[in-house]
Amino acid sequence: MSVTVIDPRVHYVKETGVARFFRRRLRDPNLVTFWHGETGQWILAYWLDRRQKIVDEIEDLGPRFEEVTASFVQMIVSCYGKVDMGRTKKRLIGKHRERIQKQSESICEDQERWDWAKKRTKEKAPLPYAFQ
Repeated sequence: MSVTVIDPRVHYVKETGVARFFRRRLRDPNLVTFWHGETGQWILAYWLDRRQKIVDEIEDLGPRFEEVTASFVQMIVSCYGKVDMGRTKKRLIGKHRERIQKQSESICEDQERWDWAKKRTKEKAPLPYAFQ
């Protein structure tokens, strides 16, 4: 399972019979199927955030839903549990926090280099073009 942001250039969300079947069978209105253009597969997924178009992939269904067999349906029904939105949101926020922290560290490093170059060349020569 992986978290995916739906990109209209790569993904195509479509209401299919398989999606309706699993929503009815699992009693969960947040299930959806989408076509992944890069892999050529239909994916069964769970909406995490409809406004930002974020889904959590559950399983690949194959190019023509050929993976949806009786044993596959039984596996999904027996293994599927309600998504713990609190845990999922914490995971997403943690990923965003890590990305923001890396960006801010990069900015601090750039600022330190700038300050060092400024002190070093204060009375000698103009700053190199790369630091301007």
